[in-house]
Amino acid sequence: LDRLGFQPQTGEDAFPETRPMRLGSFAHDGETFLLLGATLFKFTQAFRPGVNLGAGVRLFASQWVSFRLDVTDNIVLPIGGSAKSIINVMTITLTLALNFGATE
Repeated sequence: LDRLGFQPQTGEDAFPETRPMRLGSFAHDGETFLLLGATLFKFTQAFRPGVNLGAGVRLFASQWVSFRLDVTDNIVLPIGGSAKSIINVMTITLTLALNFGATE
């Protein structure tokens, strides 16, 4: 568990080091980022273009495990079909990533 970044527990009810269970303890190393992209939404009778804006954070639990949280807003433009207004589609995603051998 030490190689995965977990730290020993302390306190009155700490698990013995011979048991492989350490709760709520990992090294907090991460990065923040901004997102900007194009998107295309399909409606019943038309496709509509849009812009994807957002931000996110990635936390590394170890060399092999990381968690990523993205919060984005898809701004769908009123082009195509009988579109009359802008539509906002908010998304929140939480992802678990496993690294199987990359060196970076």
